[in-house]
Amino acid sequence: MDERYKVAITRMGQRVRVAGSAEIGGTPDAMNDAAIQTLYKVLADWFPGAARLSSGVQVWKGARPMLPDGPPIVGASGIPSLWLNLGHGSSGWALSCGSARVLADQIAGRAPEIDTEGLDVRRLAG
Repeated sequence: MDERYKVAITRMGQRVRVAGSAEIGGTPDAMNDAAIQTLYKVLADWFPGAARLSSGVQVWKGARPMLPDGPPIVGASGIPSLWLNLGHGSSGWALSCGSARVLADQIAGRAPEIDTEGLDVRRLAG
């Protein structure tokens, strides 16, 4: 993890995954050339001359929807039988199991083991 540029480098078999960057807005199919060049720079800084960027490079962009105030929405939507578990942003993987457990408890009519104040859709109403 390069903390200065917030870029992670991971070996995946015979390949290397270089990931980082975040953008507000944009479109899923439009790549940000400056962000890609930053990834290449960090790779070259950490492993000078080790990567062949001319062959087999796959550029990929994934959306991580998030809400403007930060926390996700987890709970009833206000529409019968429609439950929400969304907007986790870059913390999605870290929050996934806990959010799923909270939602499962709510759907089953059990009180979740954690305080869920501020995580429901009413937060966005006002």
